[in-house]
Formats: sequence, C-alpha cells, structure tokens
Amino acid sequence: MQTIRQIRDKMPDYYSARRNLYLHELRAGEVENAADSFVAFTTIIGGQPAAAQTIGDMFVAYARGGVVGDVTDELIEDAHLGTEDLAQILALVGDAEGALDALEVAINERSGSRSALSMKINPAYDFIRDDPRFNSLLVEIGLAE
Repeated sequence: MQTIRQIRDKMPDYYSARRNLYLHELRAGEVENAADSFVAFTTIIGGQPAAAQTIGDMFVAYARGGVVGDVTDELIEDAHLGTEDLAQILALVGDAEGALDALEVAINERSGSRSALSMKINPAYDFIRDDPRFNSLLVEIGLAE
C-alpha cells in the first residue's frame, strides 16, 4: 500500500492509483481512509463529492456493523460508478443481491474486469461465496468448474 500512496502523492490526479488505494484500504480494514480515498477517486473521475461521501460513509457503517442504506441508482450515477467498481462497492456495503446483479452485468457486458476477474480471491465477496448464483458466475467465466 505504501507504493500506491507514494504514487498518489506524486500524481494526485492519477485515478487508477486512487481506485487501487481505496480498494486496498478497504481490504486492510482502514475504512475511514478508504472512504476518503473513494471520495478523492470519484471526484477525479467527475463524480459528485456528496454522493461519494454518502457511499464512503456506508463503507464505514457496514464495517462497524451498523445499518447501511441503499446504494441507489441516483447515488451510483452521481458518484460516476461504472461497472468496474459497482459490484465491489455493493459487496463492500453488504448488498448481496446488488453485488450479484452487478457482477452478472459486468460478465455479460465483458466489462468490469476488476470486479469479475478478482471474484475468486476478492475478500469483498466472502459473504456471498456460498451463494449458488455466485458460484455459477465463477463457472461462467472459467474461475471454477
């Protein structure tokens, strides 16, 4: 994570570094930092900071076992979340059905490689690993038999 932070510091508008940073911070349990990095990432790609902050607050609430609101279509649009991030975001706030739907779209559209190709190892999906639909998606993209 230190390398990503160094890249962020040297190139603050490099959105891929910002995306990787918030994901790594979430996986490391640094949810407050991840929320801040997520806001920075979405702002760089043209998203509305308020929408990104709402989603970032959801990361923190879910990680602390709190109540999380819905990631609405309006929030998704306002934060400029594309297929690449959507399934992971929905998983990281505990929305199993939303995450599975987003993964299915990503696979069908052949987009969202970060979400789909990391399915087998991404800890964000741990809570849906036993879901038959999740396992069917793994088979569909060749990550399971």
